[in-house]
Amino acid sequence: MIKDLDRIGIETYLPITKEKRKWTDRVKIIARPLFPSYVFVKLTTYMEFYHSTKAKGFVRYLKLGKKLAKVKDSVIENIELALNEIDNFEVSSDLFPLGKKVVIPKGTFSGLGCEIVSHRGKNKVLVRIDLLNRCLLVNLSKDMLSA
Repeated sequence: MIKDLDRIGIETYLPITKEKRKWTDRVKIIARPLFPSYVFVKLTTYMEFYHSTKAKGFVRYLKLGKKLAKVKDSVIENIELALNEIDNFEVSSDLFPLGKKVVIPKGTFSGLGCEIVSHRGKNKVLVRIDLLNRCLLVNLSKDMLSA
């Protein structure tokens, strides 16, 4: 599907994570989609919308009511940042209450607005992907969260 979309010039994003899998005779690191069954696309014209529905493997667009669902660029940027810079994170479908809103003052994530929530007895940075009913939980050191 992504090859078809790339071929017609539609910008795509498929967040990939690496995971260790153990078989009886070996351990292997595999790449898998962070959000199985979802590919983010950036559509700019109605023709792109029309052509994208013809891509091999296309099922449907996620909608809110009768409108196509949109993911903010900042959410995509936060996902990319977490995948590129953090080794220890998890995706959760748990419902989290609003956490304490903070801005990370230093380091790679300097300036990033986020929420701090308690999860399994530890404070974690939360990135909400509301449209997918998922949250990305990231471990950050305490020194990154203090000014």
